[in-house]
Amino acid sequence: MASRGRRVRAGAILIAAAVVAGALVLAWAAWDLHQIRRDLAVGGGRLSSLSLEGEGIGASAASAAVRLDRADRRARTSVALGLLGHLPGADHQVAEVRALTAATARLGEAAHRASARVDAALAEAGRPGGRVRLVDVVEQEAATLQAAVARTDLGPGGGLVGPLGDARRNLDRALDAGADHLAAARRVLDPLRQLLAGPHTYLLLAANNAEMAGGAGLALSAGRLTFEDGQLHLGAMVPAGDLRSGQRVDAPLALRQVYESTGVGLDLRSTTRSPDLTATGPVAVELAEANGWGPIDGVIVVDAVALRDLLEVTGPVTVDGFRVDARNVLDEVLHQAYRRADVTGDQDLRTDHQSEIARAVVEALEQRAPSPSALLAALVDSRRARHLLAWSADPDLQAAWDALGVSGRLPEDGLLISFQNHGADKLDWYLRPTARLDVTPTDDGAFRARLTMTMDVPSRQEIPDASPYILGPTPDDHGVLLTVHLPAAAHDIATTDPEGFHRAGIDGGLPVRTFLAEVPAGARFERTIEFTLPASTTSLALVPSARVAPLPITIDGVVTVDDGMPRRITWLAALRALHPADPGPLARAGVAAGLVAVGASLPLLGRAGLAAVCPRRRRAGVRPR
Repeated sequence: MASRGRRVRAGAILIAAAVVAGALVLAWAAWDLHQIRRDLAVGGGRLSSLSLEGEGIGASAASAAVRLDRADRRARTSVALGLLGHLPGADHQVAEVRALTAATARLGEAAHRASARVDAALAEAGRPGGRVRLVDVVEQEAATLQAAVARTDLGPGGGLVGPLGDARRNLDRALDAGADHLAAARRVLDPLRQLLAGPHTYLLLAANNAEMAGGAGLALSAGRLTFEDGQLHLGAMVPAGDLRSGQRVDAPLALRQVYESTGVGLDLRSTTRSPDLTATGPVAVELAEANGWGPIDGVIVVDAVALRDLLEVTGPVTVDGFRVDARNVLDEVLHQAYRRADVTGDQDLRTDHQSEIARAVVEALEQRAPSPSALLAALVDSRRARHLLAWSADPDLQAAWDALGVSGRLPEDGLLISFQNHGADKLDWYLRPTARLDVTPTDDGAFRARLTMTMDVPSRQEIPDASPYILGPTPDDHGVLLTVHLPAAAHDIATTDPEGFHRAGIDGGLPVRTFLAEVPAGARFERTIEFTLPASTTSLALVPSARVAPLPITIDGVVTVDDGMPRRITWLAALRALHPADPGPLARAGVAAGLVAVGASLPLLGRAGLAAVCPRRRRAGVRPR
């Protein structure tokens, strides 16, 4: 009996040990499957970013290769999965996991090779013709990866369940997105190569954020920028006011209806009042050619903020004895130079100084050969906030500018608020306009919006460092041209201002309303627009006004964002329409704040083009005090 008891106890111990061992194997296998699923998810995300956005082709491809290879290696070498592979029922799922990771590993190898070739081209980009060859390599590797993605077969996937099944479906979607994005990027790269290879001549307009226009600084200086074999050359910069015409050049009727009082088509400065460069670009070229500057292939607009971004890449430059870098260039170009002009009495000296800074930056780009990745990342950041815009007479290149988001074209559901300087002073360095959007539902389910825009003009005592040059020809008041571009669907547009609108029309495909006023120093300027949006419009695209200090807008008194970058905004009435069950005011406020989303609209030279090969970088902004 004792012997039998010992055998029973030994059997029970063996069974318990087998159960524990089985549980450990299952736990081990579950952990390995979790790691495989995570690597597939991250690798798939990197593959979807082969759109040339974010990290770009080189970094995204390399990161995808690492994660996909790790998933495959774990699937092939996992002891726990090997043991499960011998169990009926589990063997089929293990086989599918290994087939899936093997397929993605092959794609990872292709991504790794593409990354290596792009890195090699980046290393040679500073040499003559290197930038053109870099574009060629990026286009070739994009084509290779596009074909590799198309060949990748993830298999039927019927045996994968739970999180692994979800990972496989997500990976399949990522491959489809990556293939589509690569195809779109290749359509952009070819015209960009043609631009860099040249020879092409562009009209470079230096926009000044101390004197604002619509969605950009006012163009105050102009020069000819040539592209040839990947090299840049900037000719002499002259005051934009020198490019005038005694007879108005041809300008679209829509532009004349809204901006005729500013001199559109007569003066290069006033011609760029509209934020839509697709409309103003051809007029600017015609003005330049009428002054003997032809032939001109297109227009590039850069402002002081874009100059700052470039200086972060090139490093400091010295102009007229002044050391200018990314930290002080805004204060130097937009403020201090105007103060010195009063001391010297030479306004041309100020213009020459600003132009020489731009020339020094272009020369630094050529001589110092900074990293193309860093350069293109800077350009991407500039274009997102409308500090860099471009228009081309060539339809293919113009399509590329549209795709890259630098054409100035306004989105159909866009909202752009521009407090334009109409007094020839330089007060925008000090001005901090604000806006408030309040939206309520109507009886028929639509939305009635009330947009209130406010700007305090400081008194002379509040800005003691403002020189007579900064205060302008009428120091006791500030001329304001407020232009408001509303969504295309907006109707029943009205204002509470007794004088009504100054102008009403269509600009950039959007209804635009304007106000014109002379605001006394120390006074407040405020105007209100009311408009109706259909029930189907539950959010808007807030378009940057390109001010150095972005314009803040408060929505329904709940949340405040600014227009420093493109954003999507919504409102409480839209949330109630989308979610009829009322969660209460506090919860609604929280949801509203969450849905005021920072957008990443408007893809430049890199995000859907060359910048795609560059890693994203973080940069501290420089703001005026």
